[in-house]
Amino acid sequence: MKKTVVLLAGVLLAAGGWYCWSSQIALAQYKNTNINIGAVALPSGDQSCDNVAGHARLVCLADGLKAALGPELSAKVQLPYAVADAKKWSNFPPMGYRERIGLTLGDLSAEQLSLAKALVVEAAGIAKHEGYDEMEQVLNADDYLLTKTGESGFSSSNYHIALLGTPAATGTWQLYFGGHHLAFGNTYTDGKLTGATPSFRGVEPFTPFEQNGRTNAPMIQEQAAFAAMLNGLSADEQARAKFAQSYTNIVVGPQQDEAFPQVRDGLRVGELSAEK
Repeated sequence: MKKTVVLLAGVLLAAGGWYCWSSQIALAQYKNTNINIGAVALPSGDQSCDNVAGHARLVCLADGLKAALGPELSAKVQLPYAVADAKKWSNFPPMGYRERIGLTLGDLSAEQLSLAKALVVEAAGIAKHEGYDEMEQVLNADDYLLTKTGESGFSSSNYHIALLGTPAATGTWQLYFGGHHLAFGNTYTDGKLTGATPSFRGVEPFTPFEQNGRTNAPMIQEQAAFAAMLNGLSADEQARAKFAQSYTNIVVGPQQDEAFPQVRDGLRVGELSAEK
């Protein structure tokens, strides 16, 4: 029976090494600025939206960002709600995938970047190695790759942000934020979170590394949870979960979000005990 690998969790745990890309596109197309987003101060005063909370705060921050962008740039970040655009994500860096939507962080001024960061922090939440903190470390990883490889295109300046649909108390809209090893898409309908996909987190290098004034290991909690899950399986369950050979073809993933195979293999989660 042919076995198929399906990407379900949206987490890439890179084991080591760096991507090597060849591209005929001019290197000047890519921005190579270290944004150091962790050092970007959140807005204060009239721009902080501290007088509202929850979804209303998200709308306030989105409106503030668009106002700070001005008409020309706002038109690039504020797009109609469209599933076709929501699907334009990838785990590849810009050298490998060039269809992402919206503006890059490198397009933004210091004030605009502050508002964009506040919007992502509010939508993703923040805890150690989770939510926004996890994203910050993923961006730091690209800055690290740029310093180690010199490959134009790796850097935190190449991550995109967009609004699909107009943020408002009613209607449907999505906050889109992503780039290399990162896809974040929260969809809201009438003020409630109704979808949180695409959702992808990965990192390269996988081992802890120093960059932008901190130690980065964004996938460390996922690694520990995955190891605990595997160790909790019986010998028979581990044997059923492990394929005899390795596979590199991801069937469900970027631009193939719904391509689940009819024939599936491995250990069925529904057969596990509550503890597992």
